[in-house]
Amino acid sequence: MTLNVLHFHSGNIFGGVERLLLDLAGTDVGVRHAFALCWPGETADRLRAVGTVHLLEPVRFSRPWQVRRARRRARALLAESRPDRVVTHSDWSHAIFGPESARAGVLHVRMHHSPPGHPLLRWAAARVPTARHVANSRWTASHGLPHAAILYPPVRPPVVHTDRETVRRTLGTPPDVVVIVMVARMEAWKGHCALIDAFATVDLANAELWIVGGPQSSSEEAYAAALPRPARVRFLGQRRDVADLLAAADVYCQPNAAPEPFGIAIVEALYMGLPVIATHQGGPAEIVAPTCGALIPPNDHRALVTTLSEFIVDPSQRQRLSAGGPPRAAALCDPVRQATAFAALLRDAGDATFPRR
Repeated sequence: MTLNVLHFHSGNIFGGVERLLLDLAGTDVGVRHAFALCWPGETADRLRAVGTVHLLEPVRFSRPWQVRRARRRARALLAESRPDRVVTHSDWSHAIFGPESARAGVLHVRMHHSPPGHPLLRWAAARVPTARHVANSRWTASHGLPHAAILYPPVRPPVVHTDRETVRRTLGTPPDVVVIVMVARMEAWKGHCALIDAFATVDLANAELWIVGGPQSSSEEAYAAALPRPARVRFLGQRRDVADLLAAADVYCQPNAAPEPFGIAIVEALYMGLPVIATHQGGPAEIVAPTCGALIPPNDHRALVTTLSEFIVDPSQRQRLSAGGPPRAAALCDPVRQATAFAALLRDAGDATFPRR
């Protein structure tokens, strides 16, 4: 029997949570996914290819009249679509739309993609009854979610459309240059500055750094504009050909200044056979094993420079770690296995006795 699931989400940016939604809905395990989003844009456009998208309207929690209007629309959508389960994906969406699913009597599952944020949103979200909590990593669950089920996201292996040589030729990168790549939103805690500074310190002529990802808000625009831009560092912006760029690179590096709750981009890099350098904190500490990469202390410039240098100058090390990447990614995030496990959590939500949180 097909399970009809309605996800409530903001939809105003595209990042790891949005990739999760795409991979969930794109994996056929007997669940039909629909999405209620508040903003149009890339997320809505891409989700339409794998499920039904209902556009509500932009809403800010600080504006009560917008919240009331959004809840009325959600109430009407719930009455019309009659889903078997509702899933919310942040304190924000849970606080705004959770009360409507409770009022409609629909079993409600809350996915935690990061630790609790703003105190007001945290307080409002905690008041909404929840049948089951699901955390995307042990690290996320460790932040006040002792009863949460831990489920690593389903991540589909990236599909390459353009060969390595063509991508490099298009970007003007010689075939023998060692390319370090980082794919992340333009936020300071992701570690762009640390990586750029370390790469500039390495100062090896046969290496190049690609920064993939563009600003999606005014604060991200200001941050991106302030980043240093030394020689051999390429800012490639927001891209839809990330798989092609990963296939054309040699090493993935993301030295987070603060913990990453999980790290879907890291898993995608492993699928592509890229050795990974990440900081030993948060989700990456659960993802990166010695067989596929290296974990370094956070905010340790010397360790980052040393590890980058080793990866750049030693092709045998890159080759050895490259072989360990795909099996590690599949062991953690095989899309069919993880989507099936998520479907089981949804189906069993009616038997859960977890408290509100």
